[in-house]
Amino acid sequence: MALGDALSYRNAPLVALDPRTSGLVLILVNVICLTAGFDFGAMCARIIVTALVTALLAAEKRWHWVMIVAVGTGLSLVIEAFGFQLISGPVSLLIAMCANLAARFLPIVGLGTYVLTTTTISAFMAALRRIRVPMLITIPFAVVLRMIPTVANESSAIAESMRSRGLRLGSAPARDLLEYRLVPLIFRTVDLGDELAAAALIRGLSVDQERTSTSRLGFHVSDFVVLLIAVAATVLWVVL
Repeated sequence: MALGDALSYRNAPLVALDPRTSGLVLILVNVICLTAGFDFGAMCARIIVTALVTALLAAEKRWHWVMIVAVGTGLSLVIEAFGFQLISGPVSLLIAMCANLAARFLPIVGLGTYVLTTTTISAFMAALRRIRVPMLITIPFAVVLRMIPTVANESSAIAESMRSRGLRLGSAPARDLLEYRLVPLIFRTVDLGDELAAAALIRGLSVDQERTSTSRLGFHVSDFVVLLIAVAATVLWVVL
């Protein structure tokens, strides 16, 4: 599966969270994964948020991401906890450092993928307007959110074009392959930025008036369940 397809939201999400819920949970998961230590409460909180991210990805049938987050984070936590006892010396330190990074960033990347694949731009902007976020902040966030899957699609298209011309690793110097891949992507990214800016002007994003949206926002049972789990993990980490 191409990266652009993995980051697209062409199909309706099976578990539709409100963008405000997704944003708050993303913040809580980042705080827990990046700052929690190795005591009992912190480890329990990290395991809970990892299980939450895995469940959300499984609900969207992103099975490859389920395996990456669940198996990768699980193994990393085990190595992080027992690595120093199994291996001694510099190798133990290196393995423990890599496991620590993987255990902390895999749930964040997995949840970020879920948010990107289930949140449309219109729903995202409507949610930010509901909480009175100024357009000066809303528009850059929306552009970044839209650019990520678009650039991923362009990168996949360039890679397929290179393969069709026989440009593979080993067929040409690595420096040339890097140039063939990056230069078209940079120029295409600049063009996409201009196209997004033109589309924003056509849709009247620069007009200082109250805007309407066809996106239906609201909190449902799934929002309360996900928020309850994320808040419970945070409280467990802080209290214990």
